[in-house]
Order: sequence, then structure tokens, then C-alpha cells
Amino acid sequence: MTTTLADGRRARTTDYRSLLTHQQETIRALQQTIQPSGGTAEIAGVRVSVRCNSAERGLHVGGDWYLTMPLPGGDLLIAVGDARGHGLGAAGLMLRLRFAMAALAAEGAMPAMILNRLNDVLCRTGTVAAATAIVALYRPATRELLSARAGHPPAVVSDGASTTMLADEGGPVLGVVPGVVYRHTLHRLHPADQLILYTDGLLCRDEAIEDWVDAAAGTIRAAGGDARALLHRVDYDACGDDACLLIAQLRR
Repeated sequence: MTTTLADGRRARTTDYRSLLTHQQETIRALQQTIQPSGGTAEIAGVRVSVRCNSAERGLHVGGDWYLTMPLPGGDLLIAVGDARGHGLGAAGLMLRLRFAMAALAAEGAMPAMILNRLNDVLCRTGTVAAATAIVALYRPATRELLSARAGHPPAVVSDGASTTMLADEGGPVLGVVPGVVYRHTLHRLHPADQLILYTDGLLCRDEAIEDWVDAAAGTIRAAGGDARALLHRVDYDACGDDACLLIAQLRR
């Protein structure tokens, strides 16, 4: 009798562990579908490396997100955004923005128009929903970059020896000012350039963007000019916020 009861308990424990493992695998698969946490891929002749980190323990999705999308004619859309908040609520807003941006880009909308449309949508929801984003359209044939920002930290470009912020007009946070008109800026890049997009989750309280860029420049120089070193040396948990970092290396 004792042996039978013990066998039954072991069987139930095994079944429970098997169920838990299956649930964890399903959650990880869904999380990767919603927002891949990172990796490296060659897209439209650009090597894109990225990592996203959630501030919520055990939850691999959050409010920070990225989008890399090849477009007709060989162009490449690169975007990083930050839906305000944490956890599943922020992840839900992130998901809506990310898919809406992909749909607008597929229709041929330029970076500023994408932000205009997203801002209109958020302002009309009737709820408090705010987000920041930077959207860039890269044209490999001419090495032109069109970028537009909504309350987001500016893009950074590095040639390995020097690292600087890209100057552009910028605009307010999405979902705050109805009818605002965002504008994009044209930049001309060079074969050795590396584009760096990131969220403010990497900037701890009271840390100036200029200081973060200077620190990033030092890391890149120490790595022989490879900006991908940032992906492995940045402390994603230091500021207690969701964080995302994307490095786009142009074809030489």
C-alpha cells in the first residue's frame, strides 16, 4: 500500500513537472513571437544586432521594442520604441504600436508620417497611452538615412574612431499632443558607419545622454571600433527599467 501511494505521488510530481516545462516552453515561444529578445541578422545588406531586456523578472517582454523590416526597392526600416510603463500592460501597447508601424511602413509611409499616424491613434484612444519612438529608413543604394523622433533619445552613429549623436528636429512623446506634425531629417552615412538606437532604459536617473554617448564611445574604441561590444558590456538591469539596444552595421 505504501509503495503504491509513493508511486502515485511520484507520478503526479512527474506529470506536474512535465506540464510546467510545457507551459514555460509555450510562454517562451509566444514571447519570441511577440518580440524577439535579440540576436543578429543580415537584412538588406545591413548587419543588425539587438537585445531587449524586461525589467519584470520572469517576463521576457515589456514596453521597449524594436522593428527591422526590409522594404520594396531594397530599403530597410529600423525603429526602436518605448511604451510607457512595465509588465503586460506596457507589452500590450508595445505590440499594437509595433504592428501598426509595420503596417504603415508596408504601405510606403515615411518615418515622419508613421509617427504622425501613430500619434493620432494614441491621442484618440481616450486612455492614457504614451510612447516614445525613433523611426529610420535606410537606403543602401545611396547610404541615405531618413529619421524621425517622438520624445526618444537621438540616434548615435560611430565609425569606430568617433561616436556622435545625429542631429534632428525631434518631436513630443506620442499620444500627448493631438495634431502635432513630426518631421524627418536626412543624414548621409559612410561605409564604415554603425547606427546605434536605444531606449532611455539604459540611461539611469539624472544621467545626461551626452555622458552615456561618451561612455559608449570609450567601449567601442576599446573593442577595436566594433559597436557590437555595447550589446555585451551594457548593464541592462542597472536602471531598473525595460531597455533595448540596436546596432546596425552598414556594408563596407
